[in-house]
Amino acid sequence: MLRVVASLVLPFMLTVTPVAVGGDGCIADWSVAANIVREKGLATVETLSQRAKTKLVGSIVQTMLCQSRSGYHYRMVVRAPDGRLHTVIVDAANPFE
Repeated sequence: MLRVVASLVLPFMLTVTPVAVGGDGCIADWSVAANIVREKGLATVETLSQRAKTKLVGSIVQTMLCQSRSGYHYRMVVRAPDGRLHTVIVDAANPFE
């Protein structure tokens, strides 16, 4: 009986992917974040990086996909030419627009 129940329940358990969201609303696992980007039609990190080259002074050190009540956004840590780090937050659907 246990095998029958397991064979019926296990496939459904495998299709559920928990989203690891930190206390700040950011998704810790990029394999999960990439799926969200694809499913929600958000700008990819590659697109974000290309647009950032023309809009930011400095280089991106870290990028995180985060969720808030208003939707998804990218939180980037950017190193300025003088070495200082600062945070830049842009809309994940239309960054820098």
